Amino acid sequence: MRFVSGGDGALDQALRDLLAEWADCEAAWRDDARRDFAERHLDGIVDRAREAVVAIKRLDALLREGIQRCS
Repeated sequence: MRFVSGGDGALDQALRDLLAEWADCEAAWRDDARRDFAERHLDGIVDRAREAVVAIKRLDALLREGIQRCS
């Protein structure tokens, strides 16, 4: 049973999709503006999304454990 209803998987897939699209974009966009965009925006989004996936998985495990203890 999933308590956080697969949010980690959906977010992880969205992150993979974003990174695939970004890789395509990087092939054509090779200037300082691209590097600046990646540093100012994309890198932070990727880091926070990965942290969120981990947090969602932890929350799901804690909820599952709590339910089991109360049963």
